[in-house]
Amino acid sequence: MDCFLDAHYFSLPTQGNIYSVVNLEQSNGKNKTLVATLKRKIYSCEFFEENNILLPVIKEVPFTYIPTGAEIISIDAFNRSKTRDDFFIGITIIKVNGDQSTETYLNIYTEQDVEEKGELNLDCLAQNCLMLELTFIPYQLYHTSLFNQDKIEEAVWLLSGSDLKMHLFREDPQNHTYSEIEAEELFPEFGRLPSIVFWLDIKHTCDKERRITAYGCECGLVKIFMFDIIKNILVLTISQQFDAPISQISLFKVKNEPIHFKSSMVGNLREKSALLEVRESHCFNLLVVNTLQPSVIFMDVINQKFDKRLILPDSDKHDIALCACIADVNMDSKSEILIGTFAKELLIYTYTNGIWMLRGQHKFSHSIHSINYIDITGDGVKELVVVTMLGVQIFQHNLLAVMDIIKERLRRITMI
Repeated sequence: MDCFLDAHYFSLPTQGNIYSVVNLEQSNGKNKTLVATLKRKIYSCEFFEENNILLPVIKEVPFTYIPTGAEIISIDAFNRSKTRDDFFIGITIIKVNGDQSTETYLNIYTEQDVEEKGELNLDCLAQNCLMLELTFIPYQLYHTSLFNQDKIEEAVWLLSGSDLKMHLFREDPQNHTYSEIEAEELFPEFGRLPSIVFWLDIKHTCDKERRITAYGCECGLVKIFMFDIIKNILVLTISQQFDAPISQISLFKVKNEPIHFKSSMVGNLREKSALLEVRESHCFNLLVVNTLQPSVIFMDVINQKFDKRLILPDSDKHDIALCACIADVNMDSKSEILIGTFAKELLIYTYTNGIWMLRGQHKFSHSIHSINYIDITGDGVKELVVVTMLGVQIFQHNLLAVMDIIKERLRRITMI
């Protein structure tokens, strides 16, 4: 954390959970962070510029159709457009009645008649709601891209439930509504879930021809699938059992050093480059955040399965590990791993010489529910946004530390 300065702190009146934070990346490059609390309140955290001064602002967003006495479980969002702000925001809620019966809903909000160059208006968006009644208790709400064989993209919602199913909600654009369809029809990897899915992550290969799906369950099971979109078949299914629930998983890539070929290989450079591109497109690593055991990384999990297992040292020494973020926070062109714990500790790991090492820690005042690395100030440099049980803390890069990093990088380049 030496390269960061404490920029601002937003306090929250009540707590949320690991599912109650979402970032809205606007078409102008700026970000807003929405933080939902259990007691029906949703807050927008952002920065405005006035007289060349950045001013932090937190305000409540009046989302409609959240009944009195209801609690928010999860929130997610996506921008349907590449050129303008056409956001869809999903919120799952639960209400316990006096007779102890429960009502659960998925609310989907979107702004009607978005102008071509119009900016995001959260107050207006929060008034337009489609309310879908559920028959299960919802957990993580997740959006992903669905590609057909012609590589046409469509955004869909996936929602894990207490009924041991993954629920798929798809838009009906002609009728301006959403409806649930059987998830297995489009995502065969969700057949026969062993227990409640606590966390889901989906990535696509660069050519959009294969989908990598990973999920972690309450029972400790982690499963990974590769689905061939063109052939419409599962080509890989692997699993690993842990002894404790999985709080988060994440598929990611570590940026590799340049590869130098020997002169004897120049003649076959095109063939070898093609093979390298195919391998790199499937070279995903898997972070598994465990609630009681050490968190682990499975390197190159598609090609090496679960054989190359690297433990994150001391990740189980600070009570339950709740959340994680993978980002290049020290600007060395390689991804770091940040783990947030119930014991209020932020752990930072770097990848060096084939191992992950604990390089830094930071103590917070409350347990950590979410970590994000985004440009929330709109200055072109990303900030570290940490959401705790009762607040949102924003860290900006220390410019002097950043300059030292750049100088060191230039020194290394001149030595090559």
